[in-house]
Amino acid sequence: MKITSFDKKIINDIYIHDFLLNDFSYNNLMGILTINLLSDRNELKNKSFVLNDIIYIEYNNVNFWGGDGVPFDCVVVDDNFTKFNELKSRLEEKSICPSKLKGDVIELSFYNLSGGELRIICRSIDYNEYDND
Repeated sequence: MKITSFDKKIINDIYIHDFLLNDFSYNNLMGILTINLLSDRNELKNKSFVLNDIIYIEYNNVNFWGGDGVPFDCVVVDDNFTKFNELKSRLEEKSICPSKLKGDVIELSFYNLSGGELRIICRSIDYNEYDND
């Protein structure tokens, strides 16, 4: 399923709370980030997110709470508090508007139990579920 800025709220309904991070791969030249999450429960399908045309990535690894990095949660960032808007306003103050800042985007955050956050701004997401075999 392809997710764009028009239907981005779908992300908030994707359950990944009990999933383990299996694979995390970023291709800087292509601007693609792939995240694969596995479930150890047979009734849940594994999940794959391919984030396309990456504009911004910010990663904080926090281990304050003694957690092991799971479970995960993923939410779309509130349109009023986005890093994208912050970056745009900073550049507009300097009369700079790169083409990357034009058009619709999706800004989302993956959180884990230990307090870590992966914040991403991209143009679209390819989301897939596959059997837990």
